[in-house]
Amino acid sequence: MATNNITEQSLTKKVWNLATTLAGQGIGFTDYITQLTYLLFLKMDAENVEMFGEESAIPTGYQWTDLISLDGLELVRQYEETF
Repeated sequence: MATNNITEQSLTKKVWNLATTLAGQGIGFTDYITQLTYLLFLKMDAENVEMFGEESAIPTGYQWTDLISLDGLELVRQYEETF
């Protein structure tokens, strides 16, 4: 139970840090909630593929694994195109 609590606290802290960063860049609350929700959707899709062997309905190039394989400007460009 304690491990789960630490994991939840860690995830909550990461989400709030990201939200604070986005808000600091002038991105409105609705915009970053939408983006966070979409990122969670992409992550859940990837987990369904991995855990259950389901086929993703998301086109190649826009999936979670496509985003996390990029860095720097390539990541920013793909992220913007994905959204």
